[in-house]
This record gives sequence, structure tokens and C-alpha cells, in this order.
Amino acid sequence: MKHWLWYVLAIAVLSMLGFAPFQGTDVAKLKPVEVIRVSTDRGSMFVETDTGDIGVGMDAASAFADLKEKASGDIFLETADFILVDPMLAGKISEFSTFLRPACSVCLEFGDADIEAVADFLTAHKPELTLQDIAAGAGSVPALVVQEGRMRLVQ
Repeated sequence: MKHWLWYVLAIAVLSMLGFAPFQGTDVAKLKPVEVIRVSTDRGSMFVETDTGDIGVGMDAASAFADLKEKASGDIFLETADFILVDPMLAGKISEFSTFLRPACSVCLEFGDADIEAVADFLTAHKPELTLQDIAAGAGSVPALVVQEGRMRLVQ
């Protein structure tokens, strides 16, 4: 009975000294993401966020891992509301649900939109299809068309 008291006391001392087994996350280093762009070029996949972070890899898993590794803080992908996908990667959209929340809205991106302006535009013109809908096989993916700097959502 007396032995467990020593274990509790040792854990209390270690946690006071900062050696607790679970360290918290510094909130100042969290980088919440609202928009993610996934594109491809020469066989590589690029993942870009509206926070300016970019990850590169041969597939979705390696690109997202590279994004998290290279980010200047703790990138927080669970806050992403929108994902813009290169039409060349339309068949791989279901793979992104591993890294993003199911309620993340999906658009195919035709043209090169300013990623920071996209969040405001898509908030006002909410795309109907989410990653969860794609996993269920429902609907067709809306398109974000960018021409001469103007955005248009085609659902």
C-alpha cells in the first residue's frame, strides 16, 4: 500500500520539473488553415495552404507529411473549410479525407486563384460537396473557374 504513494509522489515531482509524459501545444505556434490547394506538376503533388506553407511529395501522404514538417509552426489542418483540387487529381480526392475533416468543401480549380481571396469568395458562395459526400459517392465536384482574376463557382 505504501509503495503506490512513492509512485504518485515521483510523478508529481517529475511533472513539476517539466518532465511530464504529455507536453501541451504552444497556442502561439498553431497555424489554423482555412483553404488548402492540391496541385500536381511533373509527377509531384503540391499541397499549399492559405498560411503560405507548402508541402511536396509523390503522393498525398508524403505531400501532407512534408507540409507538416516544413511549416514554421504547428499547422492545424482540422480547421480547413475548403480544398481546391487540380482537375488532374480529381480521381484522388477521396485520399485527402485521411488528412482533413469530412465537412471540408471540395472544388476543382480551373485557373490560378489567389488562395487568400478564395476563403472569402467560397464562404459567400458555399460549395455543396464535401469530402464526406465524395466518400459516399454523392454528387459531382463543383468547379472554381478563375478568368482574368475573377472567380466563378460552377455547381
